[in-house]
Amino acid sequence: VAVTAGLQLAAHGLFAINFAKYVFSNEDRIAFLTRNVPNFSPVPWINREFSSNNLVFFYERPLIYYFDVPIYYGHPINQALINIVPGNKDFQGFLKQLRAKSVDHLLMPLPLPRHSTVPDKSGMYGLVQELLDRGCVEIRQRFKTRRFASRTLPTLNQSFGSFALLRMKKNACPVASNGKAGK
Repeated sequence: VAVTAGLQLAAHGLFAINFAKYVFSNEDRIAFLTRNVPNFSPVPWINREFSSNNLVFFYERPLIYYFDVPIYYGHPINQALINIVPGNKDFQGFLKQLRAKSVDHLLMPLPLPRHSTVPDKSGMYGLVQELLDRGCVEIRQRFKTRRFASRTLPTLNQSFGSFALLRMKKNACPVASNGKAGK
């Protein structure tokens, strides 16, 4: 029992070092969150540049709690107002749904991930690729991001990537009444 308790206390101590560094150093909140929340780097910029008049569509669940501006968490299972389920190829429906929710920006990894199990130009990333290909969106800002598998030992498995904030272009890509794609 003593060995088990000792191991658990040691593991907890290892996990707590990260938070102790923050409490006992001059590190500010943004630096701490950038170090501890995967793909956090776009959040401070968006909070600073956007207002309550904007709505950002994104998929990164850990970021939900840090936005100070209106957001829409797009998830293929947890929401149904914007259909991004794998296999969905209804670009016109996707465009209508984005507009119905008044989405004016999308925060996406760039380049967009490709999944071998999802047909081309389907699901969230495929439909967003279609927005890019048709000129319906433009890149407003790019961000370097950091991902890691473990917050306790982040240097063991970290990678760097990039995200782009895509702005929906006004008057681009009209929604066709006959269901055919318009531009």
